[in-house]
Amino acid sequence: MCHIPCATTLYSLLRASPRFYQVFISRREYHLTQLAIRNCRAPANAWDAIKASKLPRPPSREDVEKFVRTFTEDNGYTALVLSLEISVPMIKLGACVEWFVADFAKDALANLVSLGELQSLAQNFDGAHRELSTIESERIARAFFRSETFRQLFPPPCTVDGARMTASQLAVDFLNTYDLDEIEELVSVRDYIIRRLWGIFDRIEDDFVSGEQLQPQSEAAQAFTDKNWFGESGKGQHEYYMENLMSLGLPFLHEVFTADRARSTDLVLTNSIAIRGYLTDTVGKAFEKGIEPSESPNQSALYLRNYKSLFHEDLTECSIGWHWGQNFRNNIEPGYSRRKGCRDWGYIFWDKSRMNAAGVLDRSYSS
Repeated sequence: MCHIPCATTLYSLLRASPRFYQVFISRREYHLTQLAIRNCRAPANAWDAIKASKLPRPPSREDVEKFVRTFTEDNGYTALVLSLEISVPMIKLGACVEWFVADFAKDALANLVSLGELQSLAQNFDGAHRELSTIESERIARAFFRSETFRQLFPPPCTVDGARMTASQLAVDFLNTYDLDEIEELVSVRDYIIRRLWGIFDRIEDDFVSGEQLQPQSEAAQAFTDKNWFGESGKGQHEYYMENLMSLGLPFLHEVFTADRARSTDLVLTNSIAIRGYLTDTVGKAFEKGIEPSESPNQSALYLRNYKSLFHEDLTECSIGWHWGQNFRNNIEPGYSRRKGCRDWGYIFWDKSRMNAAGVLDRSYSS
C-alpha cells in the first residue's frame, strides 16, 4: 500500500479488498501522507501552496509577511504523518498539477516543433514525443505549485487589512524571494494559461458570431450578449477577465479546460460578468514591475561563453535554457507583455538533451 501511485488506484484497491481497507483505516493518516508526497513532483512547493490556502481569508498583512518570511525554511512536509486537513488537499492539488504538467508540455512542445519547421532547426526532431525527464517535470510542477501559492496569498482585488496592495508591493512581498530564472518559470506558466484562455475566448466569440447559443442559454451568456462583450469596449476588459479567472486557482482552471464546450463557456462567462476593471494591481502586473531578487544566478562572462560544456542538470540551479537566453541578452525581462516568444515553447524548462536535439543551442536567442 505504501507504493500505490495515485488516489484512483488506492480507491479501487480499497473497494476491491476488505483486507486492504482494514489496513488503510488502521493507519489512514500515514497512508494518505505517503500518497500525498508520492503524488507531488515538488512536495515542498505543494506544501507551501496548501499552507498558504490555510491562512485566514482574506489574509492579513501580518499573515502574509510571516508566511513570506518563513515559508522557504518550512520543511513540515517531511513529517512522517500529516493531518488530513493537509494531506487530502495536497493529493488533490498534486493530481491537478500533474494534469497541467502534461498539458503544458503538449502545448509548449508543439510550439517548439512549429518553431523548428519555421526556423529550420534540427532535422527529424522527435523531442515533442519523448517523455519528460524527471528534472523537466519537476521544474514545470514547481512553477505551477508556486503560482498557486501566489494566488492564495494575494486574492483579488489584492487587498490586505482593507487596503489595496500595489503590484510593486506584491513583487516585494513574494517574488523577491526567488531568483530571476525562477520568476521566469512563473511567468512562463502564466503565459501558457493565458494562451489556453485566449483559445476559449476566441471559441466563445466564434459561437456568438455564428449565432450559436448555449443550450440552455445561461444568464451569464445573455448578459454578455447584451453588454457587447466582443465589441471594442468589451475586448478592452478581457485582460481583467483573464486575471480574475486565473485568480480562482488551478482546480478551477482545470475544470474550465477539461469541461465540455457549453460548461466551459458558462464557467468563463459566469466568473467574468462581475468584473469591472478593478484588477489593476494583479499577479500579472506584479511581473511587469522592477524585480530585484535576493540572489542572482551565476551569470559570469566566462560561464556564459562556455555554458554548454560546463552545464550540469540540477533542479536547484538555472536551466540551460536560461543560460542560453542570458548569453545573448543582459536580462530576459519578467512579465514582458507579448503572446509570442521563447516562453511559448517553454525554453526555461527543457533539459540539455532536449534543447540540443531541437537544435536551439546552436542558434541565438534573438533569431
